[in-house]
Amino acid sequence: MSVLETSVRALFALGVAQIAFAPSAFAVSTGRFAGKTLYVAPWSNAKVQADLWRYSDPVGAGYMDEMAAQPQAVWVGDWTVNVRDTVDSAVSAANGKLRTIVVYNIPHRDCGNYSSGGARDAGSYRWFIDQVGAGIRWRQTIVILEPDAVALDHCLTDWQRTERHELLNYAIDTLREGGAAVYLDAGDSDWLTASEMAGRLAASGVHRAAGVSLNVAHTEWTGDEIAYGEALQSILGQHIHYVIDTSRNGDGPTWDSQWCNPTNRATGPHPVLMDQGGLDAYLWVKQPGGSDGNCNGGPNAGVWWPEYARTLIQNSRN
Repeated sequence: MSVLETSVRALFALGVAQIAFAPSAFAVSTGRFAGKTLYVAPWSNAKVQADLWRYSDPVGAGYMDEMAAQPQAVWVGDWTVNVRDTVDSAVSAANGKLRTIVVYNIPHRDCGNYSSGGARDAGSYRWFIDQVGAGIRWRQTIVILEPDAVALDHCLTDWQRTERHELLNYAIDTLREGGAAVYLDAGDSDWLTASEMAGRLAASGVHRAAGVSLNVAHTEWTGDEIAYGEALQSILGQHIHYVIDTSRNGDGPTWDSQWCNPTNRATGPHPVLMDQGGLDAYLWVKQPGGSDGNCNGGPNAGVWWPEYARTLIQNSRN
């Protein structure tokens, strides 16, 4: 555990630390999501896996049951056949509870790495965003906007970078008008300095968003992300809040900062809404057990990997 993690945990001992492990079924009483709870889907990869293992591996089934009991995000991108209906179905199923939707379709996505792809051009991306907004239909929804898109732009030309900023601005305005609380992704605390990230976020329209998302699919310590979120808020303004992905950061990063299916990690704090300064929620944005790509023995990016999922839950109990 880092020194920063230790100090932040001490500072938040009477607030965040107590709430961090609260059951997600509890509604937060104040803040942006007052009176709301996060939705847990009755069917998920983890639930299906639990049923498959029920008799052959009852211990593993128990781990999967624990994972399935937590709210997890729905991702939409270039693989989604009917974007509007997919989003509408996900939000409708929540029946008034909060659903988290991850928008992951920016052109030149992931700089051609394991999660390469995205919309073919700016016009296609705007149409995609319009469909997401139409699916939300003015219902309160959490939207995580384009993981890594702001931090990971070194592969872009100057005009492509300008286009990306314009598209993120468009997405924030469109989805906010559709009823979403939009959190523009800001990478993690070990990527860019807060001042550099703040400049990129500002160019991408973050001042009109609900805030930023941190640590999506990454493994940085929760306390380090809290400190980073507070640093961004001090630069961008108190209205910029943040949410943290804790889906696999229970043991922090590996010694060599692996990002693709990092080995021997653990799930972190369970998802929960809160109102603690700028911190709005811990979420499981990355599906625990969803592969990052063909690395460290994993299948293709996004494919369910039950053995990895089991390791995450099992390690969280150690």
